[in-house]
Amino acid sequence: MTVRRCFRILLYLSMIFVLSGCWDRVEIEDRGFVVGITIDLAENSGPDENKVAITNQFVVPSGLGGPSQGGSEKQAFANLTASGKSLFAIEREMATLVSRAPFLPHLQLIAVSSELAQKENLFSDVMDLFIRDHEMRREVDVVIVDGEAKPILDIRPENEQLPVMHIQSIMENSFKNAGVIQPLKIGELHEHLLNNRSYVIPRMIQNGNTLNYSGIGVFHGDSNQMVGTLNQEETRGYILITGEQNGGNVKVETDDEPITLEIMSINSSMKITDKTKANIGVTVNTEVEALIAETFGSGNMTTKGKMKELEGKAEAKMERLMNQTIHKVQEELNADILGVNRVLNQYHYDFWQEIEKDWDHGRNYFRDASIDVSANVNVQSSGAADQTKN
Repeated sequence: MTVRRCFRILLYLSMIFVLSGCWDRVEIEDRGFVVGITIDLAENSGPDENKVAITNQFVVPSGLGGPSQGGSEKQAFANLTASGKSLFAIEREMATLVSRAPFLPHLQLIAVSSELAQKENLFSDVMDLFIRDHEMRREVDVVIVDGEAKPILDIRPENEQLPVMHIQSIMENSFKNAGVIQPLKIGELHEHLLNNRSYVIPRMIQNGNTLNYSGIGVFHGDSNQMVGTLNQEETRGYILITGEQNGGNVKVETDDEPITLEIMSINSSMKITDKTKANIGVTVNTEVEALIAETFGSGNMTTKGKMKELEGKAEAKMERLMNQTIHKVQEELNADILGVNRVLNQYHYDFWQEIEKDWDHGRNYFRDASIDVSANVNVQSSGAADQTKN
C-alpha cells in the first residue's frame, strides 16, 4: 500500500467524523426552553408516601418583545405541572404533554417549597436528579419558598415579561443593597451534600403579587432537611460571623439620635482557642468598614468623640446580632452553619477526626462549644451633610 493511498484512507475516515457531527441536532424551534422550576409536595402526598409536583416555566418566544420588536400580546411564558413519585418519570411525562421537549441548559432558578424541604432526606433526593443531569449548568440558583413554591411562577411583573427574570432581579437587588445572602448555586449545593455539612439556602416569602427575599433556611447536614429559619436580624448576624459578603446596613442610636450605617466591607476571622472535648473554644473577630448613610439628629458628627461613640454603639449592636445568631443555631437548630467545622478540619485535623461523627449531631460538641465574638467598626467618613450641622 502506497503512502498516498494511506493518506487518502485517513482523510476519508476523518471526514466521516466531521460530517457526522450534527447527527443528534435538534432544531431550536423544537426545544422547550425551561427557565424556572418549582418543586412542591403533591396534593395526594401522604405521611407514608411522598409524591412530588414539579412546575416548569417554558418560554413562549412569540410572546417576547414589544410591538416594535415584532412581539405580540401573547403571554411570554407557559407553566406546566406534573406530579408523581419519581422526578425522572415526571419529567418524561411532561415531555409528552408539550409539543417541545424540555430543554434545561437555560434554566435559571429552582424554587423548593418549605414543606418539602422539611421532609427528612427528601430534599437531597429531589435535587439529586438535577445535580446528575448532564444538561444542567452549575450556576442555577436554588431558593426556598415559604409555603407552596408553584405560585411564584404566576406572578405578573410590570417591568419583566418572565416571572423568573423578575424573581432574579429581586434577588440581585436584595443581595446588593439589603445585606441578605446571595443565591445558592446548585454546584455549591452539590458540595454541601457531598460533605454532609450543614448549610443555608436563601428564603423567599410571597405576598400576593409581591415577593420578599429575606432570611435563610437552615439545613442539617446529617438529615438533609430544613430544620428551621433565620429571620432578617439573625441573618445579619450570620453574615457578620462568616464574612460571607459585604453590604447591608445597621441602625444605631447615639444621644437618642437614630443613625444608619452602610456597611462597605466585612472581614471575619475564626480561631480555635481551646480544643478539648469538654470545652471547645472559638473566637470570631469581625472587622467592618462603614459609612454614615442617614442621620436625623442635629449633633455634629465630625468630632472625634462623636465618631468614637458611634463606632462603639455600632460594635455593641453587631456583637448582639452575632450572639443572637449563635444562640439560635446552637440551642434551637443544632446545626453548624457558621463554619467552625471547616476551621477544625483545616487547622486541627487530628482533633477533628476524633469529634467529626458527633459534631452537630449525636453527642453534639457544636452545641456545647464556647463561641466568643468581637466587632471592630471603622466609620470612614461622616458625610458632607453632617459637617454642616452645629
